Amino acid sequence: MRGFRLQPREIALCPAAHPEVASAIVRPHGYGEGDTRLLAYIVPRQGLSVDGAASERMVAELNQRAAEELPLHMRPSAYFVVPAIPMTIHGKVDREALKKLASPSRDSSPSTCATPTEQVVLAVWEDILQKKGIGIKDDFFDLGGTSLALIRIFARVNERFSVSLNGSILVDEPSVSRLAYCIDEQLKDHQAPMEVLGRN
Repeated sequence: MRGFRLQPREIALCPAAHPEVASAIVRPHGYGEGDTRLLAYIVPRQGLSVDGAASERMVAELNQRAAEELPLHMRPSAYFVVPAIPMTIHGKVDREALKKLASPSRDSSPSTCATPTEQVVLAVWEDILQKKGIGIKDDFFDLGGTSLALIRIFARVNERFSVSLNGSILVDEPSVSRLAYCIDEQLKDHQAPMEVLGRN
């Protein structure tokens, strides 16, 4: 994965060391076109909430712990706080159930977009990253984005808007807002000669 040989069980030791985590597993999940990401499934200690503010706080702390202890290619792209790890009747991890847990929530609140371009770009990000509720200023890599996912996003928006942009424009600000701005700027450059020609 990503050119590295990974041992998900070893990676799971990082979130499992959190004092509020009862158990944790890490599994690779394919998003198509060779885009495979590590997903962590976290079971909190008894009596702790699996949703709401407590869950969000735990995920933020796990992200921070991973950033401090693991190299980039070993960090999970997303965390799912669950009441229990789903198991099959044979006592093995239920992979199909995990896939359902990794599916994007359909009832998350949509992010507010100021422009039509931001709306289209946001839809592309949510589709490729398989996440809902992304903010237009959210950092692509903080959302669990990978280099392959970024390539897919640029391929999609370049085709959709007939532009030719690449990842270098997002070096300082990898956000929906920044990408939409660059798209609009390139479209203006393309349209300018046509407007001048029309006035002659």
